[in-house]
Amino acid sequence: MSAKYVQKYPQPGRLIEALSQIGYRLEDAISDLIDNSINAGSNEVLVRFWHDGVSLRAISVKDDGAGMNASELANAMTFGSKEDLRETTLGKFGMGLKLASLSHCESFSVISKKSGRSSGLKWDAKNISAGWLCEKKDAKYIKSFLRKDFHDRPLIGGTIVHWEDLVNFPDHKRGIRSALGLIERRLRLHLGLVFHRFIESGRLTILMDQQKINSHLQPHKVSIRPLNPFKYKESGHRDFPIKFKSGKLFNGDTIELEAHIWPPKSESEEYKLGKRAASHQGFYIYRNDRLIQQGGWNGLVSDETEPHSSLARVKIDLPRKFDALFKLNVQKSAVITPLGFQEAILEASSEQGHKFEDFRRVAIETYRDHSDDQGVNQYSMGNDFPSLITQYSSPGSPLNIQTKSSSVPISYDKESHSIILSREFKNEHYLKTNMHCQLFFYMLYELLKNERNKSKLSPSKRDILNKINELILRKT
Repeated sequence: MSAKYVQKYPQPGRLIEALSQIGYRLEDAISDLIDNSINAGSNEVLVRFWHDGVSLRAISVKDDGAGMNASELANAMTFGSKEDLRETTLGKFGMGLKLASLSHCESFSVISKKSGRSSGLKWDAKNISAGWLCEKKDAKYIKSFLRKDFHDRPLIGGTIVHWEDLVNFPDHKRGIRSALGLIERRLRLHLGLVFHRFIESGRLTILMDQQKINSHLQPHKVSIRPLNPFKYKESGHRDFPIKFKSGKLFNGDTIELEAHIWPPKSESEEYKLGKRAASHQGFYIYRNDRLIQQGGWNGLVSDETEPHSSLARVKIDLPRKFDALFKLNVQKSAVITPLGFQEAILEASSEQGHKFEDFRRVAIETYRDHSDDQGVNQYSMGNDFPSLITQYSSPGSPLNIQTKSSSVPISYDKESHSIILSREFKNEHYLKTNMHCQLFFYMLYELLKNERNKSKLSPSKRDILNKINELILRKT
């Protein structure tokens, strides 16, 4: 018996209302529009805020890309437009332009110019509710719009997305300038981070300005500077960055990782990224040079903002072949990792034999050691240190060496500011040559030189000293 089917169409008004609440932040929405501009080969994108002196009234995003003819524009304005199969595309679902726009306005127009011919279409929430009625803009309207609103930047070729009837943009108690200042600060941070590779390489310039409606004054334009989350002058640890290869995912593929440790206490904007650096640790995942995920451990650790791992950042570039494995949310602001991702990362190793957990441990130790060392006077080498290594001593109060009876080969006595060697250890002649002696005491000095004004040994230093004693006891 054959099945019977009934066509059931969604109610357009309710559907659009639901889709507009999908959770696009303004920064994500603007980024989605810029993705389209990059796909169109744009070198420059302008984000313009229109106000009347009291309230924000409209937002435009203009690019100088290839533009669209009438047929291409009709496809772009279709919900679920045809998939772009190019390897370098930043598009994903064919929904970004529409959902990003309708999340922040009741109506938006797209004006595009290609090969000297202009086209324009407009979606309005009311017309969608009336039956998916998309308004076609005629040549007279387009000419007037471009002459009035973009007289300072003629549309030679490219596209303008223009939002009107804005929603969720409340007035600021200190006025429109303060409101726009807050919006621009958020966008400068987000766009500079998400598109930093494009901006750094000179492939893209992103500008922002504010324009008062009906004013012919030239607005002041601000250029977005790149914020590279891996741009530090010197690594926080001499062994890093290190490249890792993950264990196998369920389909047999592996992931390439690049682990970085930031220098402690950095004041760089690239480290702080506008807020507490601890919230920016973790994975930075790119797709076609566009940053999708800005930190987070994707379930690998229980506390994703634990401050002691603030210095740890991991760079991952996802090739197009991983699109089926690594899903993106609609806003393209997070990556949904496949089953087995955490296990594959924990199995990651480098050519030098480092494990991924070694990376996180070193990052935490680097943070803790530096935190402990702040404002502490250093030790110098006391008279008992071998004379040939005293040239490497730091200035400060002397660190002494004493010999006592003890079951522990080496210990540190805070009260006397001394390294204590057990008499038994010394009598075993463990330090058989002069070279061994020099290296041994130099390493002990480097381990303890920052402990001068501390109440007790830092946890990482204590662990190292315990391991040294374990090795010595095995040997002796």
